Amino acid sequence: MPVENDILCNVFEHATQFKIFTTEDQNIKDEKLITAPHHQFGLFPFWLQMHGITDVITHNIKHETINKFNCMKTNVFVGVEIKEATTLLHEFIQGNLETNAGICDHENQYSQK
Repeated sequence: MPVENDILCNVFEHATQFKIFTTEDQNIKDEKLITAPHHQFGLFPFWLQMHGITDVITHNIKHETINKFNCMKTNVFVGVEIKEATTLLHEFIQGNLETNAGICDHENQYSQK
């Protein structure tokens, strides 16, 4: 999850930190906070894959970034309400995570698709 002060970041590509959770049997086994490298368009999906990411929970994200994650067989949950990261993970584990397509277009406008 892209986070800022442990709260889901508004725009995936603007994140400076990511919270990575490891789960097992619907329980949090481990969590860590990692600092993002200097952003270059298209880098985050590959960088996160090196950290073993299988699922991404985000509020807004560019369509091109979703496509990169899809090519790597990474699930992307988009349009998630901005909340504390652990709360969102519990909703995800319990199957209660609500999504609403928050996809950024090329002009950084947010549209509902």
